[in-house]
Amino acid sequence: MGGAAHFDIPSVGRRSQQFYLDCVAVMLAGLASEQLCLGDLSDGAGGGENCDLAVATRIATYAEAKLGMGASFLHSKAESDEELERIRLHDAGLRARVEKTLTDQFERAKDILKIKRVLLEMLATELDANGFLSPQRVIELEKSIAVSIPSEPQMI
Repeated sequence: MGGAAHFDIPSVGRRSQQFYLDCVAVMLAGLASEQLCLGDLSDGAGGGENCDLAVATRIATYAEAKLGMGASFLHSKAESDEELERIRLHDAGLRARVEKTLTDQFERAKDILKIKRVLLEMLATELDANGFLSPQRVIELEKSIAVSIPSEPQMI
């Protein structure tokens, strides 16, 4: 069983390093959910050029190699996935930094989901039953948790 989620990224506004790290964490949250709920990972997040893992890798590479938001201010002209893949393959330092970003943001996503475990279980149950969740339904479920468990630490 696989899934998909759609997130709107604002076309304007200040996009800081944290913005890009947040995007990577969001893209890896499905994998993190699988590991927390099912105990391991499946092939659902990998595969195609627009799969969660590919998008997370693309964002991490782009921020590191093009935007000066990593360990270096060197700029690459790479744009396509093939070009980004090529620079990762030929630059071991870049590859290691991208891997670290992916690992760190995966762990961050898991930490957030652990705090939101009750909501995560509710979302998983509804997805299993209905195959779909609207943004409004997610908000409703989150509000019901906030009302029923007021002492739970809230993390966005």
